[in-house]
Amino acid sequence: MKYFLMIIAAAIAAFSSGEASAQSFNDVEMSEETPKATVSDSGFVMQFELVPGEYSPGILAMVQFPTGQSKLLKFDNAAFGHIEYAIGTLQTNGPQVLILKTYSGGAHCCYTNDLYWVEGVSIKGVSLYTGDAGSDIHEFPKDLDGDGIADFELGDDRFYYSFTYYAASFAPPKFFNFYRGTFVDVSDSESFYPQYELFSAEVWPYCADTSEQGRNGACAAYVASEARLGRYRQATYKASNVAYAGKDAVYPTGCAVQTGVYGCPEGKEIAFQDFRSAIDWFLRDAGYLESLLTN
Repeated sequence: MKYFLMIIAAAIAAFSSGEASAQSFNDVEMSEETPKATVSDSGFVMQFELVPGEYSPGILAMVQFPTGQSKLLKFDNAAFGHIEYAIGTLQTNGPQVLILKTYSGGAHCCYTNDLYWVEGVSIKGVSLYTGDAGSDIHEFPKDLDGDGIADFELGDDRFYYSFTYYAASFAPPKFFNFYRGTFVDVSDSESFYPQYELFSAEVWPYCADTSEQGRNGACAAYVASEARLGRYRQATYKASNVAYAGKDAVYPTGCAVQTGVYGCPEGKEIAFQDFRSAIDWFLRDAGYLESLLTN
């Protein structure tokens, strides 16, 4: 139950409304009765309108930036008539940017975050993230490591369902910087060690709770976080000693070849029988062990 409540809390935070702030997401809610909304904030003027969609309503958004340029945007699926926005800067003395977030509906899916900014005489846009609420960003990114650049913190949702059921899964943090129009994964930077230390300390008690059959989700996230800190071997030994090893234990299905596409060729699947071998393959496949010494 405690794991489930953590996931629910994350989902509620994702759709909570509040006063306009450069550090929070603000909810714009529409309905069939009131299908239009206009928002003015920090020099931006945003006009939203619900339109019919294939599975759920879509949203048209006419956005005018403080510089005067305007752009018409369309979001195909926006469950419950919601769209969220956040405004801020991504570097010291940098220009304002806009993040728009929509939710398609469905179990654990899907939040989409799109970033828009002015470049020359044009408005540019790029998609940051599409995925689960538990891994989504819930506030405008902050400079976590003091280098003057905002850091986008997401959760690695590849861990959901991989070692246990969803509600007991934990997603280790991932960090991105926005650089020259694209998002760069900087998760392995030493500057984020304090964040991994905090995450490891938070998740370890759930891994060590041998009364909880679904604890392997916490154990997998703990080892991943410790791997970022260069403590992979010690963490694997520590977590393997307390991991659930019953006949119904859940492990990811490995693949003996690198395909570069979804799925594994027939006959190349690997069925793991214990946590240690499963987490080793999983983290190597996910890129956690590529750029650090696993001492």
